[in-house]
Amino acid sequence: MRAFQAPPGALAIGSLIWALGFGSAAGAVGIDFDNLTGRGGPFFGECESQFRVDDEYDGLGVTFESNDTAVCVIAPGNAVSPPNVVTGITAGDIDFSAPVIAKFFDGVDPGAVALVTLHLTSGSLADVEALDENGVLLGDSGKTGEGVHTLAFPKLIHEVRVSNGTFAFDEFSFSPIGPPAAVPALGSGAWLGLALLLVGVWSLRPVLQH
Repeated sequence: MRAFQAPPGALAIGSLIWALGFGSAAGAVGIDFDNLTGRGGPFFGECESQFRVDDEYDGLGVTFESNDTAVCVIAPGNAVSPPNVVTGITAGDIDFSAPVIAKFFDGVDPGAVALVTLHLTSGSLADVEALDENGVLLGDSGKTGEGVHTLAFPKLIHEVRVSNGTFAFDEFSFSPIGPPAAVPALGSGAWLGLALLLVGVWSLRPVLQH
């Protein structure tokens, strides 16, 4: 007897829908950093205090940090949604190779999301990774170059780390924040994702014979 074969991509599609089922795009938050004043060029030297961002978005449940306790908002010519993007800081100076870390909070407690997207600006190269509340690596976006990077892990992403390259980014968005690893009642999207995920896993089994 021949085993049932899943449609191509069912495993990957099911995983993504399963993740989204635990964190609907409804209520998603987007940050383009354009409500702040961006530092003009030249883009080296000190990132002055008025251009630093750390807890300016804590009302939305997210903070940003780099090798310093903040990131730098700059206004270059290659912003995805002009005028501003963010990049790292080391010892008070703009540093395009310094890691940038975003952390989510549910009130005063650690928080987590299911889905994060951000857009690396043109010419950027970096790893975009998701970590849980214990600092354990969940995975990465699957690419390193400019463009949109997506991280999807059901209600587990406490921290997003952009590092190992030179970069700036824009258009940071995330699904609703809740307690880490919280598992709410399954909606239809989650059940559909689980079904496709199981079909995908089944398709990986060896062919059965009798």
